[in-house]
Order: sequence, then structure tokens, then C-alpha cells
Amino acid sequence: MLLPVSPHTCGTEQDYETALYTARQWESYGIEAEIVEYYTLLSYPVHRRLAIVSPEKNIQVLNLTEGSVINDSCTTDPTALSPFLAYSATGNVTASVVYANFGTQQDFEWLASHNVTLKGKIALVRYGANMRGLKVMAAEKYGMAGVLIYSDPNEDGFTRGPVYPEGSYRPENSFQRGSVNYIPLYSGDPMTPG
Repeated sequence: MLLPVSPHTCGTEQDYETALYTARQWESYGIEAEIVEYYTLLSYPVHRRLAIVSPEKNIQVLNLTEGSVINDSCTTDPTALSPFLAYSATGNVTASVVYANFGTQQDFEWLASHNVTLKGKIALVRYGANMRGLKVMAAEKYGMAGVLIYSDPNEDGFTRGPVYPEGSYRPENSFQRGSVNYIPLYSGDPMTPG
């Protein structure tokens, strides 16, 4: 069974159409299918802005638009979800940035043991080594005001080899999407039964 290739963000009309399509396909195979409605806690980005503010108060606003990929209509679809991490807090934070490697508990312990001030700062961490939510949880433990998670091109990106769609590596101007929920502790969305 092939699922639709159009974006279908949770809770949207496109998502419902995908559910109907899937149910019809299963039924055509003789599998009983039922669509059950329930309410989940979902967050969607309304406004996103990331800027670098210099000590002289010069502001450089960074581009948070994901680039399009040739022959991939999902990357140009206006209904596609803009890059963000679900369950991340809403806020406006201006603070110094501290690089914290992968954002593991050990990374923050190392910084603290070397007298790096963490409280009130923004952690800059890269994907890998632990789950997104655990990066945020560790930063919260040390009183950090925010967390920026980035994909290191030396780990999974364009510096490693051919990028999607010609290869398996991530294009230069792509973003990961996901959740910063504490999945290892509380799997699933916070309100789904079971």
C-alpha cells in the first residue's frame, strides 16, 4: 500500500484524508478498519524567528525556510509543516549561547565542572547521541533558558556525500522535524489513551 505523498500534518484535513484513504485500502484487503476520533495535545508553529544579536546590538535574522528539492512536491507544498519541534515552549529569549556538544547529561556535567555558566543561557546542541527531549530536559536541569538543536552536516549531511534525492544524505538547507517530548519517560502524545 502506498500512502499519499502530500503533506499531512497531524490534525489537519490532509491528515484526515490520509486516514480515510488508509482505512479504504485496508478494507479492500479484507481487513476491518475503523476511524476513531480522539483529542490530542498538538502544537503548531505560528511565528518563528531566530536572530543573532551582537554585543553592539546588531541583529542578523536567520533564514528558517527549508529549501525545495527537485522532483519532490512536498518541499514546495504551501500546506507542508514549517520546521519546528513539537511540544517546544513558546517564548522570546535573548541570551548568550553555550555550545553543549550533543546535549547529553554528561556534556552539561562537563561544562558545569569546568565552571561554564549555564543558567539563563541558550544551549546550542547537535542532533545525535540522545533524543531531542532528553537534550531539553538536561538543559532545563541546569537552568538554561533555551535550546537550539542543529543537524551537523559532518554527521548526516551534504559534506558526507550525495544528498537526497540522488543520495541518502541531508541537503544543506533542510531541517529535521519531530518532538522534544520526553519520549523515553512518557511515550506518545500526552493525551492519547493507552
